[in-house]
Amino acid sequence: MARSGGERVARAELAQTFVQLYFGDGVQLPLLRSLMELNRNHYLGIGLIVLLLGLQFRYVDSFQLTEETTAFLAKRMKKETVMTQSPLAVLFGQNNPVALKKTVRPPKWLGWSMISIGSVLVIQSLGMRKPG
Repeated sequence: MARSGGERVARAELAQTFVQLYFGDGVQLPLLRSLMELNRNHYLGIGLIVLLLGLQFRYVDSFQLTEETTAFLAKRMKKETVMTQSPLAVLFGQNNPVALKKTVRPPKWLGWSMISIGSVLVIQSLGMRKPG
């Protein structure tokens, strides 16, 4: 479906207004006049990525973050990092606490929804016309 020139300009002006509200008046984006439209290949690529991420969320029960990532998230969310000492360190008198690693357990519906959205995007891309 080809878009009219007026609609494309209106979308570019709307995007420029959003950028000015978010970043300030001094920021100009000259490439907004030529907004890229998604074609068959884009839908197929995005659909495959979402589908594979959904499969990964279904097969993996939990993710354990590193100490650095846990500390980064705690700082960004303004929560204090939980520090703990292992029982052996207390027993032997070592005094260096270790940050806990956060475990993330995604809900089961997330994997199923990503699989279904990815499947719909892949099937839709197969029904579209080839670019060019």
